[in-house]
Amino acid sequence: MFAGFNLLTEKDFKSSYDEGLQMYNSMKKSVASNIEKYVGLNGKIDGNKLQDDWFPTINADVFISHSHLDEELAIGFSGWIYKNFGLNSFIDSCVWGYSDKLLKIIDDKYCFNSDSETYNYDLRNRTTSNVHMMLSSALYKMIDKSECIIFLNTPNSVLNKSVNSTENIIKDEILTESPWIYAEIMATNLIRKKNLSEYRKQGIFKRFEKFANESIDFDMVYILDMSLLTDINDSHLNEWEKYKSMNGNRLDYLYKIIRPNIVNESAEFYKEFIKYGSMNS
Repeated sequence: MFAGFNLLTEKDFKSSYDEGLQMYNSMKKSVASNIEKYVGLNGKIDGNKLQDDWFPTINADVFISHSHLDEELAIGFSGWIYKNFGLNSFIDSCVWGYSDKLLKIIDDKYCFNSDSETYNYDLRNRTTSNVHMMLSSALYKMIDKSECIIFLNTPNSVLNKSVNSTENIIKDEILTESPWIYAEIMATNLIRKKNLSEYRKQGIFKRFEKFANESIDFDMVYILDMSLLTDINDSHLNEWEKYKSMNGNRLDYLYKIIRPNIVNESAEFYKEFIKYGSMNS
């Protein structure tokens, strides 16, 4: 992760939904393709292998964190990013459902008592905690692999304090009921911050040339520490869109709009970047 953004938008991105849906379905297919093979006949599951293969072939520039109620918005936003800038996005909700699917497969095989037609409570606790731990670890790896994370800050993802029962206990904090959103935003404070050159050093020029040519049922809330996420809004998106025909990786223009000094740490890399851009202008 190089940068993180907290997006407050009034756009619906419906005109880009079809492009986003195509990528979204491709990601879902990649995640779901071999999920059942990890449930072995001997009752053993290779946790490391499963964790690595949640997202086996997905390489994303942008990680989009959002509420499950904003799935269509996230898909449309990912389509807008790709259509305008040629950037690939990872939409986290494409895997939430598959964690439940994997749990169902495991629980039906190992936790179900056919005599009583009930699930063993203790075994269910173990399977749930293990699958959720593997999914969390896989999501952290995906955030680490992605150059930036954008959190869709909407009424669906962040609690309205005026109706929050804990308002008098936790004042002036940003709260969510989603444990997945909490985990992802917490990860932005824990995952190493890397230079741009670490993301761009593999196949950087080929990428330029190619484009140029969840919910819970009980009352629990989590405090979101978004101190490392920079606020952006529709004005920033509109400004960013003006650069869609420019050379280079279009995320650079978003960085320059929001925080001009954000690229200083990669000055050596930018010498190459500017040189390449001038050659193709």
